Amino acid sequence: MAPTTRRAGTQQVKQPDVIYDQSLDQNPGVEELLQSLKTQAHIYVATGLSDFPLHYEKAMQYYKAQQCWNRFWCREEVNSELATYRAAPASARQRIREEIGAPPDPADSDPTDENNELITERWHAFWVNRSDALRQYLEALKKIEAESVTGDIEKEKVHLMRRKSAARRKLNASYGCPTEPWNAVDPMLLWNLPNIPAAQISMLARITGPAVAPVAA
Repeated sequence: MAPTTRRAGTQQVKQPDVIYDQSLDQNPGVEELLQSLKTQAHIYVATGLSDFPLHYEKAMQYYKAQQCWNRFWCREEVNSELATYRAAPASARQRIREEIGAPPDPADSDPTDENNELITERWHAFWVNRSDALRQYLEALKKIEAESVTGDIEKEKVHLMRRKSAARRKLNASYGCPTEPWNAVDPMLLWNLPNIPAAQISMLARITGPAVAPVAA
């Protein structure tokens, strides 16, 4: 009997649990034996190349969100240290960069340099972590996420999730910031990870040894 499949986004995902269940039916007692071996029982599920176009598309989606996020917090109005650097005379900027370990300033690079995009990315990646407004934003977000359920969990968890969602929307609107990189990761990536079949068998069978998914063409 062929393994069944279910669709996740545009991908058909094989269900290894079906094949595993079939093998148990044909080999009584093997499940208990595998569990008793603990870490000595290994799971190996060989896979193909996965969905490379989807991986690329979703990785680029995250990449663009991260770059947009970095650029936003590297504006002078939300990054006072960078604003101070920009206001300094050209003769003092190199000294400032050396003191704080900043990468080369893209403003000093040749417009025709093919590495300009990479130089700019490294510049933003450095300065985004020095944004005072971002630190304030993250502190406010930390307080929102720190709220926990009190009382009846089943009754209160939905209300808590709604309050947190509303508070996050209000916080983002107050700063006018773009989508956070951590919220730009597409869940379809989860269903296309090569190790999912091995991990699923490990959880279903309660096998505690290594779960590996070798990938080959």
